Amino acid sequence: MNDSNHHDQVSQRSQEAMTRRQFLLGLSALGLVLVVPSGLSVLLTGDGPAAPATSESGVLYRAMRPKPEPLVAIARGTNNAEGITAGVRRAVDLLGGIGSVVKPGDRVLIKPNIVRDYSGETGITTDIRLVREVVRLVLEAGGRPFIGEACGSLQSRWYPGFTGELFKSRGFTGLAREFGIKLVDFDIDNVILTRVEGGRAYSKPFPLPQSALRADKIIALPKIKGHAEVVYTGSLKLNFGYAPAMYRRVNHLGGIYQPVLDITTALYPDLVIADGVVAGEGRMAGNEPSNVKPVELGVIIAGRDPVAVDAVVEAVVGLSPGTVPLTPLAVERGLGTADLSKIIVKGEPIAGVRRRLEMPRRWLTDLANFGVEEMFKPQLLTARVRDGFQDGLLAKGVKVMQP
Repeated sequence: MNDSNHHDQVSQRSQEAMTRRQFLLGLSALGLVLVVPSGLSVLLTGDGPAAPATSESGVLYRAMRPKPEPLVAIARGTNNAEGITAGVRRAVDLLGGIGSVVKPGDRVLIKPNIVRDYSGETGITTDIRLVREVVRLVLEAGGRPFIGEACGSLQSRWYPGFTGELFKSRGFTGLAREFGIKLVDFDIDNVILTRVEGGRAYSKPFPLPQSALRADKIIALPKIKGHAEVVYTGSLKLNFGYAPAMYRRVNHLGGIYQPVLDITTALYPDLVIADGVVAGEGRMAGNEPSNVKPVELGVIIAGRDPVAVDAVVEAVVGLSPGTVPLTPLAVERGLGTADLSKIIVKGEPIAGVRRRLEMPRRWLTDLANFGVEEMFKPQLLTARVRDGFQDGLLAKGVKVMQP
């Protein structure tokens, strides 16, 4: 595709996004705002006013971080423990080594994608063998790693504590015991009210897990797979797992693009290592894996710019620029670089590892994020409230902490 066609596609996507944005802002003008606990409000549109760069009592403000160098490493990683170990270390070394990210004493959050009770070899979750190797690397650098995740908020059997059970069944409890590290279930972690520079998803401060916000460094470990709401779920979509469960439910039901980008601004990763050892072809839908087919892609793709990592992954799996809606929206926000001509790729060339995977169509994801459902969110919240929640949004016992 030549540069002119690419520019036309990106312009068309931006116009479509503006149309949706104008529609949603029209709804907000009608006063469609939901009041929630502790003085919070969730704006019932996908876009809202940018967060001001001012301090508020009890609120943590996160400014945009400078864009990191768009350097992405591609390493081969075969589907066995030795191959994954070699692939992770090769990818990190190509970026300057783990010591260029983690310093002695750093408290380092390792954020995998667990979602449901499936192994990494299904193409659905981050392979625990990859997580194990990242824990080793952090310890070697003198860091203090911990693993944090929140899983499966859309499936009918979800409840507070569901993630802790997955930690046990998927082997993470044993891994934590082996290395003497902690596991954090973000759904029952205390929260800090947060605003972000350029925020568009929420009209008021929104809660994020204190353990993640207090980490010195964040290493994100997304799984390369298709997703009905975003085409491809990778470095950016992974950050949606930080939102408390009922916030995830609500925003899944009416547009997740802007919430994902707000959360990415607040919890910008210092390193991304994408698991493409076994990728997921097809689409996740509502956390259901029935449409996901495992494909041995045999790659590990890493970088410090999550947008650049996603752009390279998209090229590897055969997606044309602009197909994944989150990527150009993240560029618009200043969260990273997606132009392949400006991304430095080390290790394996894209052409050498490219394999086209079947992913959801863009029109399907746009339909899922159009925003009509925004008008029904209060009713959806009311319908989902049950034992285990306080006022329907935060799990019982979760406290709002001072920054």
